[in-house]
Formats: sequence, structure tokens, C-alpha cells
Amino acid sequence: MYKKPYRISVCSKYAGIFFFIFLSLFIINSTAKAQNPDQNIKVEKNRLSVYAGMGLGYTLTPSFNDLVRNEVFGGARDSVKSFSVGLEVFGGMEYELSRTFSLRFDYSYFFKSKTYYNYFTTFDYFYYIHQPFIIGSYVIRGINYRFKIGAGFGYHFAQLQKSIYGAQANNYNSHGPAVRGEILFSTKISPRLDTYLSGFISGSFFNSFHVNTGSSTQNVNLSGFGVGVRLGLLINIL
Repeated sequence: MYKKPYRISVCSKYAGIFFFIFLSLFIINSTAKAQNPDQNIKVEKNRLSVYAGMGLGYTLTPSFNDLVRNEVFGGARDSVKSFSVGLEVFGGMEYELSRTFSLRFDYSYFFKSKTYYNYFTTFDYFYYIHQPFIIGSYVIRGINYRFKIGAGFGYHFAQLQKSIYGAQANNYNSHGPAVRGEILFSTKISPRLDTYLSGFISGSFFNSFHVNTGSSTQNVNLSGFGVGVRLGLLINIL
């Protein structure tokens, strides 16, 4: 019997709710701290930093959606949405080359799970993507905070796992280039520790693979576009 490595169809929904509640509190606290003149912390330049956190991505993957609609049937087909939510964990390293420009190596593990039911049939789809990026950012500094506008590119690796009727999963691998634009806001908690809050838009262009849908073979890729938010912490090493 096949079991998906993560059962997040329901978990991602509730994780998203708690994430945005925490995000709202985080924004309020960060804004208040950035505007507090009694807690000013000098913002240095040329610092090497590491960061990590969690994010939500809201993605559109047309080819994958077409595959799902062709395989599920009846009422389950009507529940296939164009956009859907996935989760990611991320981390990276950043170096500020000057007071106005920084370069960052960013890595995230993005995953999404969708399960559809129709009578006695279960359709399980799970895919994950390894997402490395090189990102350059323009840095704007203020009292206790940094504001960054950046763009970057990467080459990503993905795998789709598909199972019907709970049978052993069929795995399909894919890879391709990707681009991302990002706006990042960070505030000082201490001289060594910053908050990390960002919003991004991204596009990926994966190669195609052939999927046996039972009655035919379909050419599928995981290419798509998305928007998302991230929340984490940044540690200044140097």
C-alpha cells in the first residue's frame, strides 16, 4: 500500500490560517519596533548573514491541473482549482557588498499535496521541488530596519508522485530554470538578530515527461507561476 511522504492536503489549510495570524502579529510588532526611536540599533554594512523560516506559495500549474482533470471524474473533477497552496521551508546566506546592494544564495524545499475522492476511488498527487536561487537586491536603510528589492534566477529539480486506488506510486522527475522577484523587510531585534518578512512572485519552466493516464499517454510538466509570503529570522554573523 502506498503512503505519501507527507499528508498535507488538510494540514496545509490550517497551517496557512495559523501562519497568517502569526504574520499579522509579526508585522504589527516589527512596525512598532522600527518606529521606536528609543530602541535604535545601528544598521551596519558589509555583513554576512544567514536566515531560515517558513513560507506559503499560491501557485498556478496549468499542465499539472490538466492531468488531474483528465484522470479524476464526476464531481471530483469540479473540485480541481486553478490555483492551490503549497508550503515551503527555506534558508540561505546573504552578503551585503555595499550599503545599497546585497547578494544572496537562497534555497527552499516546496511541497504540495492534493487528494480527490470519487465514490470508492482515491486520487493522490504529491510533488516537491528543490529551489536554489541566486538573488541580487537593492538595499534601502532606515532606523532599525532594512528594505530590499531583489530579483534572481535558479535551476530547480522536481518530482511528482501519483497514486490511484492507493496503489504503489508512479514517480516522475523534472527540472528546469526559474526566476523570482522579491520584496523583503527586516527589522532589528538585537545587533545580531533580525526579523525576516518577504513577498515574492516567481515563474518556473520545467521540462516535460510522459504520464500514463490509463487510456492514453499525456505530456505533462510542472511549469507555472506563483506568489507567496515568507516569515523567518536572520542572524548577522559579521
